[in-house]
Amino acid sequence: MVRERVDAVVSYMDKCFCKEYKDYVFKEFEIRYIPKDDIISRVTLIPKDAAEHIADLSTRVNILFAGIVIGWMKKGKKFIPSTHLFNLAIHESFEFGCAVVAKEQGAKAFLYGKDLLIASVDRFLYPVERGLYVAVIDPEDMTAIGIGRLVINPGNFDRYVSEGRVLLPAVENVFDLGKLLRNESYV
Repeated sequence: MVRERVDAVVSYMDKCFCKEYKDYVFKEFEIRYIPKDDIISRVTLIPKDAAEHIADLSTRVNILFAGIVIGWMKKGKKFIPSTHLFNLAIHESFEFGCAVVAKEQGAKAFLYGKDLLIASVDRFLYPVERGLYVAVIDPEDMTAIGIGRLVINPGNFDRYVSEGRVLLPAVENVFDLGKLLRNESYV
């Protein structure tokens, strides 16, 4: 089970990020899996210089969260990335793919929990393929604002546009940064 989890994360990183970014992550961080429930675990990066201290501390107290959440493992096999995995690469100036740059109005709608429509896609950052979890990128500052599942074949994108099918979803919203605000309760 542990090997499957590591393989799923490494496989996604091999596909979506340059080798230098993957090397950086494995040099600077340890990957840890923190169970959320019976189905989902958080995948976190813990800086190596803090990992030993956290491991020692966890023998005395129950650690609920530590590090940077780079995604979630569903049923121990399926890796769903988070915006942090992409934004760390962006911040450290590493190349990445598996992303869709939204147009301005599409970015706003996505942050309100809507799917990204074909009309709101500016461009694809390859590799991308139907069914892949992708980052949705804000065109203003080129940061990841959410994660979605690509529901169209990018090779058919121009055909959809020419046929006027621009109101079809291109990226199904899985998680967006606006959700944090929408779920906030004020007591």
